[in-house]
Amino acid sequence: LNQKYFGKLIDFFGGQRDLNKGIIRVLYNLSFVEDPARIIRAIRFEQRYNFKMDRTTEDFLKKAIDDKLLSRLRKKRITEELILILKEENPLKSLKRMEELGALKYILPDVELNEETVKRLNKIKDNYNFWKRNIPDEKIELWMIYFCCLIRNLKKSQIQKIYKKIIFKQKSLDKINYCYSNLDQIIRMISQRNKISPSVIYLKLKGLPNEVLFLAVVESDTNITKERIYEYFKKYIKESLYISGKELKELQVKPGPIYSHILNKLLCAQLDGEVKNKRDEIRFVKNILEERNKI
Repeated sequence: LNQKYFGKLIDFFGGQRDLNKGIIRVLYNLSFVEDPARIIRAIRFEQRYNFKMDRTTEDFLKKAIDDKLLSRLRKKRITEELILILKEENPLKSLKRMEELGALKYILPDVELNEETVKRLNKIKDNYNFWKRNIPDEKIELWMIYFCCLIRNLKKSQIQKIYKKIIFKQKSLDKINYCYSNLDQIIRMISQRNKISPSVIYLKLKGLPNEVLFLAVVESDTNITKERIYEYFKKYIKESLYISGKELKELQVKPGPIYSHILNKLLCAQLDGEVKNKRDEIRFVKNILEERNKI
């Protein structure tokens, strides 16, 4: 603020020097004791910027971990820090460092970064680039994908142990639990080599969270899965009918749940190429009504 020394940096603690040298250093020995969340934060910044903790800082951090200080953190704080890790450009680096330092087991007990898990995590980025290029309008929570991959091979009892440490918003939790319980079944259906009609794919995938479909792409060993999910987003969900409830009313169909039933059957017929224009659609509806009248 003084004109004579304007712009001169007074750096009592050598912060600029550490930045230039790529060093992470705490100011004093109780830094991690006062706020154990700094343990996770230090690891995250170290890996993001390719910095290195100085020996003393790493010793303080290890001591704080060994003293189980991470267990003092509220669920919300741990969850926030975990999500920030999983939102990193390369979360695997931070996760490996957490495992190396002994911190991972206090946040994600029973999660092991074995060869299978690492391979799965590495596939996420390549598939995400494909997703962004080809279906950019279909947003996904990438951190959730990483979390689902981390717990993929755990038993339900092990996942419950993790939920004692962290707490997600209900919407996120519902998606994660759905992925865990249903992903294998979805992959089996969508990756089968037998021909599947577009309408079957549409009905099976309609309403599923995008995160589930993305994980199906990551987990599947065939390109068929990727192609079918791509077609689902690019073609099937964008199909629209020529007729609506207005035409059904003109055909003397009484308003009610039957409208939805007829229009859904009509959409499936259109997806499968059975109807191609408005005339075809009206003829298709008339056939449905005739069949119903025979019952």
